[in-house]
Amino acid sequence: MYSIIQSLSTGHKENPLPSHESIEKLANDFGNYFIQKIEAIRHEIDAQQANPPDFPSAPTCDTFSTFRTLSQSEVRKLVMESKTTSCELDPIPTALLKDSIDIILPVLTRMINLSLQTGVFPDEWKLALIIPLIKKYGLEHIFNNYRPVSNLPFVAKLTERAVIKQDTDHMDNNCPLPDCSSAYRSGHSTETALIKVHADILGNMERQQVTLLVLIDLSAAFDTVDHDIALNLLHSKFGISGLFLDWHRSYLAGRMQRVNINGVHSEISRLSYGVPQGSCLGPVLFTQYASTLFDVIYKHLDQGHGYADDHQLYLAFSPNSIESQQEAITQMENCLADVKSWMLSYKLKMNDGKTEFLIIGSRQQLAKLSVDSIKVGDTSVLAVDNVRDLGAYLDKHMSMESHIDAKCKAAFKQLYNLRRIRKYLTREAIETLVHSFIFSHIDYCNGLLYGLPKYQTNKLQRIQNMAAKLIFQQPKFSHVTPLLTELHWLRVEDRIKFKLLILTFKGVHKIAPSYICDMFVVRSCRYASRSITSIEEISFVNGEVQGDIESSQVITLNVPKTNRQTFMERSLPVAGPLLWNSLPSELRCETDFENFKKLLKTHLFKCAYC
Repeated sequence: MYSIIQSLSTGHKENPLPSHESIEKLANDFGNYFIQKIEAIRHEIDAQQANPPDFPSAPTCDTFSTFRTLSQSEVRKLVMESKTTSCELDPIPTALLKDSIDIILPVLTRMINLSLQTGVFPDEWKLALIIPLIKKYGLEHIFNNYRPVSNLPFVAKLTERAVIKQDTDHMDNNCPLPDCSSAYRSGHSTETALIKVHADILGNMERQQVTLLVLIDLSAAFDTVDHDIALNLLHSKFGISGLFLDWHRSYLAGRMQRVNINGVHSEISRLSYGVPQGSCLGPVLFTQYASTLFDVIYKHLDQGHGYADDHQLYLAFSPNSIESQQEAITQMENCLADVKSWMLSYKLKMNDGKTEFLIIGSRQQLAKLSVDSIKVGDTSVLAVDNVRDLGAYLDKHMSMESHIDAKCKAAFKQLYNLRRIRKYLTREAIETLVHSFIFSHIDYCNGLLYGLPKYQTNKLQRIQNMAAKLIFQQPKFSHVTPLLTELHWLRVEDRIKFKLLILTFKGVHKIAPSYICDMFVVRSCRYASRSITSIEEISFVNGEVQGDIESSQVITLNVPKTNRQTFMERSLPVAGPLLWNSLPSELRCETDFENFKKLLKTHLFKCAYC
């Protein structure tokens, strides 16, 4: 439906292609281009003759060597929770498979368990169909402006998800990933990663320090992963051995792909490197592969964060002297040099020219600086005024103006497109599309916008008002409050509070990443005559209060003292407790997450409109 709406509203062709003599030749040319691109990167890396990683001969944690087979009920759950998308390689559409699950389930369970029991990932599941898609409409139609989108058989991804569950359970209990790695982990997201980075930088500004932020860019990172290094790392660091390791070896070996353009296929190409894109397990394997990078980073820096192949390195320093500025630059350059060496050892290419560098601080502190560039390899990278980091835009003053402007521009474009086709849609249909195309921009990382001047958040509020008027087909100057009330939409400022309070709830109840949980300290937990002053005294299992703590206890959080209201009070460690402590008692004693969300929205809605 969404592709049809996009086509109707924008008028773009489904996917423009380069000029070609025949589709078959174009498919083969694309196939050769994608393979040669990876081969060229690997050849460039190998030419620099970096020392290979040194792994210990024995695992450094408890080993995991045998899979647990799946029951039919577990496989049913995996199937029904999967997206209803199909690959051309599937014998039947996924929707039909779900409708026929009672008949197919025994066979499907047997297939998955045979793979786990034998340590073999069948060759038939290793073939990927690649669709070349233009990166952005308006770009020249040349091969370099197309990205390969991979499609894999449904049963292959189903088996991968079964493996991920057992793999992550083992890691969480025996060899967890670094706290600062947020990709493909339960409760973690780009948003939680950015909330952490945002809080750290505002904390530095509170201390009258300047932050050097470097965003590392990698070239085709998933595609150049070395299989031997990956398997050695899985064994030595994560304790994967025996049949479990054999299965991973089989999973990575013998990978194939062919390009599919309008149903015409290229010749099959074989892949010697990389983790499969479009898969479920591939990104998890890459996260494990990159986990030792943080050992290198933390030899030099106290602060850093990673999400898959996106890494943020940042360093705080006082700008009051030339010596401290130069010391900070040297420290960051030394870190980047070691990071680059690590990349070469692990067969990854750090793109020096596309690495971005931002200096963040108050206007007064930035005025004291005499540095404006940093050395990355042989490239001198100049400081920029703003960067795009995991979909959010950060500027040198952390004013978030560039982020709000970018989100408003994207949302307004979608509103314009939807307005063109509004007359063809029912109210229910247009509401669904507004939530998908508009609120995805308004709400993304809105936790970074708390405490900003009202004139900034009003820009997003105007977008929301326009969306409400579009749904009800009301004129431009009509009163919007009745429309928002009927739609049961929270205003932008309340949506920001909602996001922060949700993160605070998860942090207090230990169902958020550890770096979010560490932001909160319980001041008291009142129940009858008893008072609890440490969150360690509260026992949580799967987010539920256990033991002596009852659901009727009211948790009060400690609010850190701040000196400058414009900085730290905008960050989650301060804003979260302030907002939490202002909630009614019945909300603060709620322990069920879904109930808390419902009660919180009702509370904010009543405060706004009643």
